[in-house]
This record gives sequence, structure tokens and C-alpha cells, in this order.
Amino acid sequence: MTSPMKFRDVEDVKLFLIEVGRTDLLESIDDEYKPSADLFELLYDKRKPFQGLRDHKRSRAAKQSWRHHRYNYMSGIKRFHKSTKGKRFHRELGNFLTRTLFTNRKSIFAESMAECVASIASLRTHVYIEKQYYMPLYESIEYSMFSDDLLAGTLRLEESVMGANHASGWSGGEILEEDVDIILRSINPKCLAGGICEITEGNFEETETELCGVIEAELGSYPEIVRSFFNN
Repeated sequence: MTSPMKFRDVEDVKLFLIEVGRTDLLESIDDEYKPSADLFELLYDKRKPFQGLRDHKRSRAAKQSWRHHRYNYMSGIKRFHKSTKGKRFHRELGNFLTRTLFTNRKSIFAESMAECVASIASLRTHVYIEKQYYMPLYESIEYSMFSDDLLAGTLRLEESVMGANHASGWSGGEILEEDVDIILRSINPKCLAGGICEITEGNFEETETELCGVIEAELGSYPEIVRSFFNN
């Protein structure tokens, strides 16, 4: 039997009932309402034919770097930001990446490595938690694609961190630019802007606005934008 999914609020339950064709139940639900197992099975059956759509989008995107298709992940990124608002990993992972990749402060690498690995683990946990909640069909496809690439990127980042030469900073630990890009995008812009401004003493509101603008834009390298704050 398909495992029941969770719901954020009544509105998500209503969208679920509409998707499975049970609009007759809309007037009878309240905060305590829980869909029956047969309704979850119905949703699973209705979505089976669309599995090919996700696979098609995945194979098409895989032909080039994900950066050329990042706009397709927009709803997934926004959903992740909303569901993980206030979580510590945003600030801790953002601070680690900005300080070790975009500044000369390599001396902090060894002392913050454990914190980085813990933050990566926390990020991955919250990616999986969000997967347990109901999402409309197309949004679930986009979130699945986004989370697949994000999880793969964090695994490679963790391997790079653990394999680096701790005595000399990041030396010896390779990290892909596209991994940095998608991981930075998964970090709440407010937290990332705060970490940047602690180092650069720049204007927080302007920094956050620029970061949000890049996330919303179809094109643009997020690492390049972050790097530009340290080159000014």
C-alpha cells in the first residue's frame, strides 16, 4: 500500500481532492480531516502515466549543465526556502562556502569543517522531509528534479570537504561550479546576504535584493554574483 503523504494545510488537502476527482468532499473537510488510504492509492494511479514526463525532463536537462535549465527549478527552490525558513544550516553552510570559496580566509577551513558537514546533513534531511508533503503534479516534478540535483551536489561537496588538505585550506578538494551554484541557491538569500555583509561590510538590503534577483532570473551564475561582492 502506498504510504500516506502529509499536508501543510487545508488548502493542500483541497488541491489533493481536486486532483483525485473527489470534489464532492471539499465542503466536508476541516483541519482534522485525513484522506483515506484508497484516495492515496487513487492519486498514485493517476500520476503513474506522468512518470515519463519527469524522466523526459530529466534526460533533456542532463544533456547540458543544469545551469542552462535552472529556471525550471524555480518553484522547487522557492518551496525549499519556505519550508526550511529559520533553519540553522542556511547560515552555517552559507558562511562556510562564502569564507572558503570567495575569500582568502583559508585558516578557518579546519575549524569549520565539522560544522559544514553537519549543515550538509541537515540540508539533506530537510530535502527528504519536504518530499513527504503533497505537491501539485507539476510542482512535484520540478521539486523532484531540483532535489535530485541538490542532493547529488551536496554529496560531492561533502566528499570534497572530507578529502581536502585541512592544513592548507581547501587545497586538494575539488568542487564543481554547478554544485556550488545549486547549493548556494538552496540557501535562503537573507542568510547568505548576512554572511556576505559580515565580511564585506556592505549594504545588507542591497545585497539581499541582488541575490534574490539572480534567483528569479533565468540566466546568471550565482557563484559569480557572490564572488562579485568580494571583488568590489
